[in-house]
This record gives sequence, C-alpha cells and structure tokens, in this order.
Amino acid sequence: MRCPSCGGLNPAGADWCGQCLRRFTAPPPPPPVAPRDAPAAARQVPEFREGAGGPVTVSEQGITWRCRLCDHDNPLAASVCEVCGSPFSATVKEPEEELPERDPNTAALVSLFFPGAGHAYLGRWPEAIGRAILSVWVAAVALVAALAERVPGAMFLAVSFALAAFLLWVVASHDAYRAARREEDLSILRGRRYMYVTFALMGLLMLGLVTAVTAAR
Repeated sequence: MRCPSCGGLNPAGADWCGQCLRRFTAPPPPPPVAPRDAPAAARQVPEFREGAGGPVTVSEQGITWRCRLCDHDNPLAASVCEVCGSPFSATVKEPEEELPERDPNTAALVSLFFPGAGHAYLGRWPEAIGRAILSVWVAAVALVAALAERVPGAMFLAVSFALAAFLLWVVASHDAYRAARREEDLSILRGRRYMYVTFALMGLLMLGLVTAVTAAR
C-alpha cells in the first residue's frame, strides 16, 4: 500500500503510514452523548444486574431503585422517593456507624472529672482527645503564669487562662450531655467555634509574652 501523502510503501491493510503517520482508515465515530437537560434515565447508567443485592434493579419493567427507608421501587429518573420523599443519595451512600446509646447524665458527670472524658464515654474519640489537649494546655499556661507572678503581665495571664480552663470544663460537660441526647446542634463548642476559641487563646498567650518581653527591656 502506497501512502498518497509521502509515497511510502506500507503493508496491506495498514491503518497508519509508517513514515508520515497519515491515517488510512477513518476513525470510528464517537458514542452519542445525551444532552445535559436529558432525563437521568437517558444518561450513562451504571451496569447493575437483577438480584445483585444493590438498590438499582434492571428488569423487564425498566430500571428502578428501591428506597432504603420504605422499600418502594422508584423509576431511575426520580431523584426522590415517590412515597417517603427520601433522596436517592440517601439510599446509595454507606450508612453511618451507629454509636452506642449512653446515659446523658453519666456523660456530663464524667466530663466534670476531666474534659473530654464524657465524649470518650460516648465513643467520640476525636472530640475527646481535642478537648482534653486544649483543656490541659490552658490549665498548664495558667499554672506556669501563676508561678511566675513577678513577671509583668503574668497574673493577668494566670487569671485569664484559669477562667478559660474553668469554662472549658463546664462547656465540655454540657456538650457531652447534648451529644448523648443526639442534640449536637445545641452544643456550645463545636465546628468552627472550637477553632476560634483555640486561636483566641493562642493570641492571648502571645499578647502576654510580648507584654512580658517589652516590660523586661
């Protein structure tokens, strides 16, 4: 086979020219793409098999998904269940691990002995460790500042951090009680508030150190 572009000789049935890389055969047409406004059933659908145990079922009646809450079979184009209104995303996502039921009063009482212990009692270890580290750090700063009473500004830091340590103790008990009752929205120290409190305490510590260094000079 002679290339019409460069005149090079190629084996019979070749798809490309070995010299100029010209293609001899036309490329296959791309697969049709459904428009964005097409219904969900017309778009690419994952390959499911009937009886595979998943939420989506392929049968003679079409492709349906079974709601996890009410077991109603909905058409694939439906984004929410036709019976209970549960979204399709709630059916396909992995269920969250259920924490054991604990007594709220016990969780609050345990937190009064040590901040974060109540959350550990509830099985919320990341929160428990974070609260424990923050409370221990604040109490340590208050103790060190109280021992260095002759340093300018040390007593202000001691009183401020002692008050912060006491508030963190009380808030940890309150939040553990709310967490045990599944009322996380009523927790005081959660999410960004925890970060803001940490930054505020670090800023207060830096201000005290700068004041002490300036007064020493």
